[in-house]
Amino acid sequence: MAALVRAEVNAGFFGLVAGRLDRAARARLVRLLVVDPVSRRSESDRLMDVAKAASLGKFKQRLALHSELDAIGPAGVWLEGVPAGKVAHFAGEARVTDAADMRKVGTDKQLTLPAGFVHTVATRVRDDVVTMICKRIAAIHKKGHDHLESRFWKVASATAVTPVV
Repeated sequence: MAALVRAEVNAGFFGLVAGRLDRAARARLVRLLVVDPVSRRSESDRLMDVAKAASLGKFKQRLALHSELDAIGPAGVWLEGVPAGKVAHFAGEARVTDAADMRKVGTDKQLTLPAGFVHTVATRVRDDVVTMICKRIAAIHKKGHDHLESRFWKVASATAVTPVV
């Protein structure tokens, strides 16, 4: 009985989210499931890459990924009214379901799972970008502090007054 209720509730969420998608948004979400015959990877596979060190190059990659995710559409708006736990569940299901299996489910579910995944990845990427900024600023601050301190000690030692006896 619990499985039936869960399926009914999920179907309601799938219909709600799919109803908010226009034709262009649907096409962008479906494109995430298309597998490249050469690399045998879909666009959603590429979204699963995690952030590396806070280098400038990795920072730029994260910003580019953030722009790509924004271009897919406002996933947060699409998922409005869906509990955060359900969004996380949909994202997790999309993460472990390959593109071929995703095409076997209903259309509404086929659109909602990637929408939840995009929303979750976009949140993670924003967090990565903010963390990288904080790390870079902390490194700059530390270098500045060290430089200032070394300059202070050089000046202090050069102007040291020797006591007269």
